[in-house]
Amino acid sequence: MSDPRDELGDADVIGSGGEDFGTFAASRWPGLLRLACELTGDQSAAADLAQAALVKTRLAWWRVSRTGDPDEYVRRAMIRASVGSARPGGTRAAPEPPPVRLDQIGHQARIIRSRRARILAIPVLAGLVAAAAVLVPRWHPVTRLAVLGQQAAVTNTSAGRGPGALAGGTADGRRWQLTVQDIADPGFRCLPGVSIDGTDADPLSADPHPLRHSPVGDPAFVTLGSVLPGVGFAFIQVPPDIDWVWLDPAGGFQFGAAPVTVTACGQRFRLVGFAYPLAVALRIHASSRDRPEGSYAVPSALSAPRASPDDPQVDGLWQNLDATDAPAVTGTIASGTVFGVRWSIRVTFGKAGDCFSISTSAAAGSGLWQVGCGPISTPQGPSTIVVLPVGSPRPGVVGVGYAVSVGSGIDHLTAELSDGSDVSVRPLVVDGRKYAAFFTPGSLRMFWLNWIDARGRPIAGTTELPGYGYMQFGPG
Repeated sequence: MSDPRDELGDADVIGSGGEDFGTFAASRWPGLLRLACELTGDQSAAADLAQAALVKTRLAWWRVSRTGDPDEYVRRAMIRASVGSARPGGTRAAPEPPPVRLDQIGHQARIIRSRRARILAIPVLAGLVAAAAVLVPRWHPVTRLAVLGQQAAVTNTSAGRGPGALAGGTADGRRWQLTVQDIADPGFRCLPGVSIDGTDADPLSADPHPLRHSPVGDPAFVTLGSVLPGVGFAFIQVPPDIDWVWLDPAGGFQFGAAPVTVTACGQRFRLVGFAYPLAVALRIHASSRDRPEGSYAVPSALSAPRASPDDPQVDGLWQNLDATDAPAVTGTIASGTVFGVRWSIRVTFGKAGDCFSISTSAAAGSGLWQVGCGPISTPQGPSTIVVLPVGSPRPGVVGVGYAVSVGSGIDHLTAELSDGSDVSVRPLVVDGRKYAAFFTPGSLRMFWLNWIDARGRPIAGTTELPGYGYMQFGPG
């Protein structure tokens, strides 16, 4: 399931004529070396660290250059790799920084990609999709899915599934449903989004610019990991003139459906939703009465996202083509000063997910930051907890930030820290969604987290907090 644009060719260019990787690496190399010197205290180790970070960026370049911030990505990779390996002392002076070795970066990236390809070549198809029958035009093929020699019907229908239902069925013996719903907290302005089984939402836009990226509409994809291994879920927001969408019979999989019109938050959306086996390569076709048939080959990085050492978590995060240029809202959800460290945690809510950034400034004036994204929880679903450790150029850790999406009915959150002290925070609202955040300085960690209702009663609590990344837990 490789995509030609995901291979390591000589030209690896950002879409629509942007900056290629070689230009990016050469222009950022001096600045990366300076940051690496601050992190390691050694010129030779700094060059190794900066080159390793560029190798990771080169591996993810097709995705990062389109859906993320390459500068942020490479700095984050370097800081994460340096945590625990920083050495005291100043940087030894050098006559001039060594030049960037693009040949070595490309060679190392090819070796890593080759190893991954050998691992991913083993086909895993643990998911099968089924749903109730639906009437389709006689001139369209019947939707079917072949899994391990068996046939199972696959349809796109909202019949009998309740308000906002887009599609549903059964995957690996478990029922699933895609629903358009309000993902803001009750009492605030309505925010439409597509959720899978009532959580892990993706915001919808009234103006999706459907022809900018593909001729069939705006597709979005999500996987749920161990909850439903081997199965992916997708929806496509289609233009008004599209009357039918279907997939190639790749790997024995066929799918065809007419768009469903769903009304949410006073807006109408034309959508097609489906589940599919991750082992198949997807090519989406669309027919229209007013223009030629369009087709779109879905990059494997979108339709079948897999965890990798530099991006360990993808479950529950929708993959969108327009994650970077879609509207997003940013706001500060917590800030303060503790033990001489000024800190601030912000959230950016949009198609990239709930993305949190923590910035700190120690007494010495060295500014440090960390960024992490998690799935968008719905008000009735579980909370998403994102953990953001912040390292220091000197030995030790500045602290850890904890950001939590807060559902309906929660008045505040309390936490017990590793030194036995307690802290309580109330959520703040950003664009109709509630968030809470904590910061533990130095070696302190959060030991216990409780969700408390308006009457002061604990609703849920957990001690299973990750050291980095995200998890979902809590009422819902």
